[in-house]
Amino acid sequence: MQQRVFLALITAMLTISLGVGFIVPMLPIYADTMGASGTVIGLIFGVNPLARSVLQVAFGRLSDRTGMKKLLLIGLMGYALVALGFLFSTRPWQLVAWRFMQGSFGSMVQPIAMAYAGLLTPDGHEGKVMSVFNLSFFAGFAVGPMAGGMLTDLWGATAPFLGMFTFSLFAFSLVLLTVPEQTQTKQGHKKTLTPFSVLLRDVAIQAVVCTRTTLSAARGLFSVLLPLWAGISLGLPATTVGILVSWRAIAEAALQPPFGIVADRVNRYYLALGGVALSPVVLFLMPSARSLSQLVFVIFLLAVAGGMGVPSATALSVQQGRLFGMGSVMGINSTANSLGMFLGSVGSGLVMDLFAIERAFWLMGYVLCVGVVIMGYLAYKSHAPHDAQTKVT
Repeated sequence: MQQRVFLALITAMLTISLGVGFIVPMLPIYADTMGASGTVIGLIFGVNPLARSVLQVAFGRLSDRTGMKKLLLIGLMGYALVALGFLFSTRPWQLVAWRFMQGSFGSMVQPIAMAYAGLLTPDGHEGKVMSVFNLSFFAGFAVGPMAGGMLTDLWGATAPFLGMFTFSLFAFSLVLLTVPEQTQTKQGHKKTLTPFSVLLRDVAIQAVVCTRTTLSAARGLFSVLLPLWAGISLGLPATTVGILVSWRAIAEAALQPPFGIVADRVNRYYLALGGVALSPVVLFLMPSARSLSQLVFVIFLLAVAGGMGVPSATALSVQQGRLFGMGSVMGINSTANSLGMFLGSVGSGLVMDLFAIERAFWLMGYVLCVGVVIMGYLAYKSHAPHDAQTKVT
């Protein structure tokens, strides 16, 4: 029974990232055919993480009070309807609206699916179990663009939207049939929500926010700057650039399970600190990467940073979710991730307009060093040996 529930929750997580990945390759072209300006196309991409940044905490906390399954079902059905909305859009502003709705419905699924899984996770195995959910999420971003491109080549520009619609309905059906209702009160927790101010004063939650924000900001910077650096500065063909982008996502997804096991055996604060500290190093090294092999190596280092940091932060989230409400803490985790991606993407664009691209890497690397200092302080402040956090049986 529990294995079927986990499979349904993993499918729900995969749906959210696949839904984005399916439409990314052709959405700018789709918008351009409607006469969208460059600013509007940027807005189409930006409103999705902005919606997630705003709403994920709210939906996570709501799930602690009202139950998780109903919100999962609403989110997945909404995701399917959004696909149809894209399909029948005729104006650029409609694409902006549907991208905002995609982020809104996704905010009902990602943190709540992870919260539900967190409630089912045995003590001492948070890193191992939750890393599988991280793997499914990253896998959608790795596979989705390639699958969306293939669907477009085979059946036309509408095919990725139909693929998103079909997969969302499949996930909806799986959750409906296999996932029982789950609330915090069934696990013996109080129904009264922990005040948000209390959550943000907790050192472990602060560490989660710092880790996820810094790592996703680095990812956002990478997404904007790497294609320009590799394609324009180094003159690599578009196919090679696309492979490099996918390589990071595939490598980071593959590293989630092994580092998840490590996160159950070492101090999670210091493992997260290692991932955060590696992020600015990658940005400092990127302008020195002048060959394909050097780029592959530097990109792999970024994947290692995510491999170290994300399972550690997710395990800490499960650990604190048992104390404060799983939906609330997972909502904070997911919001920090979306906010970092938004800030990294926007920040890189602004800096690139002011400086040469090489200087943009360096300057943003120094900005990420702030995250390293904060995370180092939190790791020191915690004074919490791993055995005091979770005991591996």
